[in-house]
Amino acid sequence: QNYLAKKALQNPNSYEAQFNYAFELHKNKNNAQALQYYKKALNLNPSKEEVYLNIAQIYIDEKNYTQANEICQKGLMVLPNSSKISAYVQDIKNYSANLKYNSATALYEQKQYEKALKQYLEIENKTKEVNMAIASCYWQMNDYSNANKYYQEILKTDSTNIEALSNSAYAYYSMNDFNNAKLTANKVLMLYKQNASAKELLESIYESEYSNQLQEAISLYEQGEFNKSYLLVEKYLSQKPNDEYALYYKGLNLEEMKKPNEAIKQYKALTSSNPTFAPAYYSLAVALDNSEKYDEAVKNYEKFISLKGNEKDDMVNFSISRTKELKDYLEQVNGARK
Repeated sequence: QNYLAKKALQNPNSYEAQFNYAFELHKNKNNAQALQYYKKALNLNPSKEEVYLNIAQIYIDEKNYTQANEICQKGLMVLPNSSKISAYVQDIKNYSANLKYNSATALYEQKQYEKALKQYLEIENKTKEVNMAIASCYWQMNDYSNANKYYQEILKTDSTNIEALSNSAYAYYSMNDFNNAKLTANKVLMLYKQNASAKELLESIYESEYSNQLQEAISLYEQGEFNKSYLLVEKYLSQKPNDEYALYYKGLNLEEMKKPNEAIKQYKALTSSNPTFAPAYYSLAVALDNSEKYDEAVKNYEKFISLKGNEKDDMVNFSISRTKELKDYLEQVNGARK
C-alpha cells in the first residue's frame, strides 16, 4: 500500500496510479480516502467504466443510494451503452426500494400508517408486495377507495390473486358498492369454492341490501309515499317474512292507504307472532280506537303501557290519557244502557 500511495503522489496526472491506490484503499475498507483517489482518477479519465462502478459500490455499501445513483447517471452520460453501469442503476433502485420498504414496514407495525404510506409511495418500482402494503395503509386509515385502487393494480397483472380479490370485495362492501362486492366475492368463489371469507361476505352483503331496502321503505313512509313504501316492504318481506319492523310498517302503510281493517289484521298477526313488540300494540290500539272498537283499543293501550314499563315518552303518555278517557266513556255508555 505504501508503494501504491507513493506512486500516486509521484504521478498525480496518472489515471492508473490514482485508480490503483484508490482500489487498494477500497479493499482495506478505507472508503473515505478511496473515494478521494477514485474521484482524482475520474477527473483524469472520465471514460473509464470501472471508476464509476467502484465509486457507486462504496456509496452502495454505505447505503447512500442517492449518491450511488448520481455517479451512475454521470457515467451513463459519458458511457450510454454501458450494460454494467445500467445494471448498477437497477440494483441501486432495488436496494433503495428494499430500504424504504423495510423502514415503512417498521412504521406500519408501529401503527404509524400515514408515515408508512408516505414511504411506501416513494418506492419507484411498485411490486405486488408494495402495492399490497400501500393498500393496507389506506385500509387502516379507512380510505377504502384508495385501498381498492391498489388492489386493482395487483389484479391487473395477477387476476387470480386471492388476497387482492378478497380485500377488494371487502373494500367495495365498505363503500356500500354491493354490486361490485358481490361480483368480486363470486370471483373468489369461482376460484376457491370453499373460501369461507367470501361466503360470509356474500351473506353480509345480502343482509345489508335487505336492511337498506327496509330503510328506504321507512324513508318513503316518512315522506308520505305510502304506496311505494308498501310495495318495497312487500318485496323485503318476500325474503325476510318474519322481520317484525317490516311487518309493522306494512300495517302502518295499510292504515295510511285507508285500509283500516287490513291494518288491524296485520297488527293482530304481528302481536300474535311477536307478543313483546310494543309498537304493534300501540298502533293496533290507535287503529281500533279510530274504528270505534273501544274495548279492544283499551286492552291494547294497556298492553303497550305494560310492555314499556317505567319508560315515558309521548306515545306512553298519550296511551295513559287515552285509556282513561275511553274507560270513562265506556263506563258512561254502559251505565246509560243499564
